[in-house]
Parts: sequence; C-alpha cells; structure tokens
Amino acid sequence: MSKPRTVAADVSDDLAGLPPPRNITACTTGKLGYPDRDTAEAYLASMDRNNSRRREQRSYRCQFCGNWHLTSRPFVPRGTTDRPVTRLNS
Repeated sequence: MSKPRTVAADVSDDLAGLPPPRNITACTTGKLGYPDRDTAEAYLASMDRNNSRRREQRSYRCQFCGNWHLTSRPFVPRGTTDRPVTRLNS
C-alpha cells in the first residue's frame, strides 16, 4: 500500500470557523481522509446546511486507508434488509 499524500482541502466559508485543515490525506477512493473521528465530526458539524451542494450527514472509517471520510449516505446497520438499492446507469 502506498503512503497517503497530504492534500490541500478546499476550506469554504462554512468551514471558516475551524482551524486550517491539517493531516488531511487523499484516499485511493478519491475522498479526503480525516485523521480521526473527532476531526471529521468537527468538519461535518461546521458545514453550512443551507448549501444544497453539501449533503454530508455522517462520518465513517475507511476500510482502505483507515482514515475517516464524510458521506451523504444514511447509516444502515449490516445485516439489515432495508439497505438502499444502488442502481447503475446503463
């Protein structure tokens, strides 16, 4: 596994109250990786909910890089049959 590279995160006005992002890395999935859950949750809590482009609603630990990411998908426990169906465009 290659070492994650540090990337510059886009800090918009809704995140202006937080300190500058540190130790945010790029994952092989293309998402930004936060070093711990607290950091990811802090960025999640500071997002402008009136901005329709920001739909993130929770954080999760990545199985590929071990960092934390933000996602717009709702939490569905494993083993639940109510999982949302993902349809691929054909």
